[in-house]
Amino acid sequence: MIRTLVVTSERIEQDAAGPGLRAVGLATGLAAAGIEVALAAPSGSTPPDGVTLVPLGALPCAVRDADVVVVPAALIGADPILRTARRLCVDFAGPYPVEVRAAGRSAQEIAAAERSAAEAIGLADVVLCAHQRQVPFAADLLARHCPDALPPPGGYLLVPFGSPVRGAAPASPGQSSTFRVVWPGGLWDWLDPLVALEALARLPVDVTIEFWGAQNPDPNAPRMTLAARVEERARALDVADRTRLIGWIPARDFDATLAGFDLRSEEHTSELQSRVDISYAVFC
Repeated sequence: MIRTLVVTSERIEQDAAGPGLRAVGLATGLAAAGIEVALAAPSGSTPPDGVTLVPLGALPCAVRDADVVVVPAALIGADPILRTARRLCVDFAGPYPVEVRAAGRSAQEIAAAERSAAEAIGLADVVLCAHQRQVPFAADLLARHCPDALPPPGGYLLVPFGSPVRGAAPASPGQSSTFRVVWPGGLWDWLDPLVALEALARLPVDVTIEFWGAQNPDPNAPRMTLAARVEERARALDVADRTRLIGWIPARDFDATLAGFDLRSEEHTSELQSRVDISYAVFC
């Protein structure tokens, strides 16, 4: 008997990213709490310590044997076997309908994504959200697209990104004369890094800022479009020498690297995606 089965369609490697990182965080946290947990992932995956790996080919047996199955909302429609779980926990931390909307898809595609998410929520015994702002969004989807469905019996639980399991304590910021600001959330279109540059231009010259995620997590994708705008604005404001853009920080190094800064900053726009989509691609 598997007490809890966490399902992901992402291959789990040493530096998991995106939904894969979320699955690793959930599985690792459950294992650290003394719960028997298995991770269903594509072949070739490497499970974290204390977690049993189940190949996706064995998913029907694993779902049948599990007490609880934890699955992203986006995957519920991928395999009918997931709907047969004894207890179904739907992870809504990555609310994909807003990503479909932000990508400029048609009204029909947006409605289909919203309906799919609502159906997943309607099947759930409990729904996980990464932030309080996702709860009313999920509840609204359920009410609009599945008006006859009851709310999840177990309600909506807040489970932020990351894992409670930590390694050695990270180093504290150094005794430097420079005040270092970090923007770790990535240069996504629904964020507003230009506001941070405007603030930087008004601050003393010993204040610097470092933007993480200038490159798309997909190595085959072009550089993030906002990266060029950040560089251009930094030059225009005469703060280019105090502005640094880098790629992605490996998940295993995130805590220690973040601790080397004095202040974390991320400015959001008024768009829906800014309010409810909590970026996990920064850990990559």
